[in-house]
Amino acid sequence: AFGYVTADVSGVSLETQTMVLLANNMIGQRTTIHELAHMWFGDWVSLDSWQQMWRNEGFATYVQLMWENRDDPENFELAMEAVRSAVEENGEDFPLGNPPPAKLFSFNTYFGGAVFVHELRQEMGDEAFFSGLKTYFATYGDGTASDDEFRAVMETAVGRSLADFFAEWLE
Repeated sequence: AFGYVTADVSGVSLETQTMVLLANNMIGQRTTIHELAHMWFGDWVSLDSWQQMWRNEGFATYVQLMWENRDDPENFELAMEAVRSAVEENGEDFPLGNPPPAKLFSFNTYFGGAVFVHELRQEMGDEAFFSGLKTYFATYGDGTASDDEFRAVMETAVGRSLADFFAEWLE
């Protein structure tokens, strides 16, 4: 079950394992879908390190973008290209897998993470990508996983090493 509570606070959302807190000014499909995605990415499988926040926020942002463009695959690709351009222009120069503490919840963590997820999906192909996610949740659900454990599951799904691909984005 999914539920949320609203509060008279400005510009904040917070997912938890049982209930999402939404600011009154943030109620809408975009925020609801993003926070709903956290039921899997962040709550069902938690990070073993805060440095890996890209996995929680990147996947939640990616799911949100997929939802917003669910009826138009071409528009989804255009949206991802716009996000990629915005990430490149944003100028935050740090690896997704090692953000400075002050940048843990930055634009790059959310949107750079979403670009990485999209690139990973393209690198693997849909069948292997979604199969890998299914295995990831089955293996690590109700627990924690590291970036290395996530990568290993995705490598098994695609049948080859993704070490260089992950290193390019995360290190």
